[in-house]
Amino acid sequence: MTTTSRKPRADAERNKQRLLEIAKTKFGVKGASATLDEIAKTAGVGIGTLYRHFPTRESLIQEVYRKESEQLAAAARSLAEGNPAWEALRQWLLLFADYLANRQLMAEAVSDAATDLVVNAEKESGAALPLSGYELMAAVEGVVNVAQGPDHGAGARALVDALVTGLQKRNASDS
Repeated sequence: MTTTSRKPRADAERNKQRLLEIAKTKFGVKGASATLDEIAKTAGVGIGTLYRHFPTRESLIQEVYRKESEQLAAAARSLAEGNPAWEALRQWLLLFADYLANRQLMAEAVSDAATDLVVNAEKESGAALPLSGYELMAAVEGVVNVAQGPDHGAGARALVDALVTGLQKRNASDS
């Protein structure tokens, strides 16, 4: 007897995606205190639907951050292909800063792959960065930590711009 895997129903897939979006928002705002009941309720589904897609709290958290990490990696590829190198780096760092600033729970670390893609684009353009990928991510994490307050997003963006401007100036003076 063979079993075939069938594609999820469209409404089931919509529910799953809605649960992920709501969970991302709730975890970003409330951290560990966000409950599965409130996530299901806000998504407009019953708790049973949530548990069908995500049998444990950990599986939901893991999926939220896996999806976010994939989106960051995809953004790095897209930005590296469609923008001048410095602008691609700036835009990706802004996305990464937002990611860090809005997440109180981190189930997984962001892969170095996304950083490497942007940094490699810099190298191909002849603009070598004076920092390693690890140092660059540490700098952005520091930016996010420093830019706390009522409008931490604007503060983080301003500091990312300052970081990229400084890297550009250092690169230009080294040439």
